[in-house]
Amino acid sequence: AMRNLGAMLAQTGKFEESIAAYKKLLAIEPDDPAICNDFGNVLLRDNRFDDSISQFSRATDLDPGFADAFRNLSMARRKKGSIDDALIAASQAVKLKPQWPEAIFEHAQCLMAAGRNEEAAAEFRRVVQLKPDFVEAHNNLGKILVELGRLDEGIAVFAAAIERNPNDAKLHFNMANTL
Repeated sequence: AMRNLGAMLAQTGKFEESIAAYKKLLAIEPDDPAICNDFGNVLLRDNRFDDSISQFSRATDLDPGFADAFRNLSMARRKKGSIDDALIAASQAVKLKPQWPEAIFEHAQCLMAAGRNEEAAAEFRRVVQLKPDFVEAHNNLGKILVELGRLDEGIAVFAAAIERNPNDAKLHFNMANTL
């Protein structure tokens, strides 16, 4: 019940109350990796990067096979600006779940942040193949292709994504900027 309360409070933007609920829950169940991961997500949503990294790291220490926690650890590290560390965590998430689009997407985000655009483009393509309705992957792939000077490919990616998601303003904006 406390876990559900913490999640519900976070969803309504009551981060301090959610954090207090998770701290109480961790006092009762300190070695539950799922609770650490959930708590890390709340902290990340509240832009408490160091605290979220601590919780995600604890979750991965408790369960080295917890791909979700590695992906979340990568997101927190990337948002903090620790790109090399983020890449390590994202790579581990992909290693644990090689067909999971969300892990591959996070890995691609890290590669993009590191300026490794060719590799990022290849990973975004994998995401799009695995999950054709992943709008943000289409968008990022299109942007990277344009940055790489491959305008025709970028435009084709944006056009295909717009066809699937005609109401997505970001896709239209990026397509218009490319043209």
